[in-house]
Amino acid sequence: DVSPVVAAQQQQQQQQQQQQQQQQQQQEAAAAAAAAAAAAAAAAAVPRLRPPHDN
Repeated sequence: DVSPVVAAQQQQQQQQQQQQQQQQQQQEAAAAAAAAAAAAAAAAAVPRLRPPHDN
């Protein structure tokens, strides 16, 4: 049989792994959002660089 101490340690390890996975997902989502914001800012800046009379 599994002792209560070992069972508690296993539960703690599982919880820690789940927390780490959630943190990684949040970081990836934040990085993707930052990249999208940077791309949108770059796209918005492009028309300003062109002189209006070139159209």
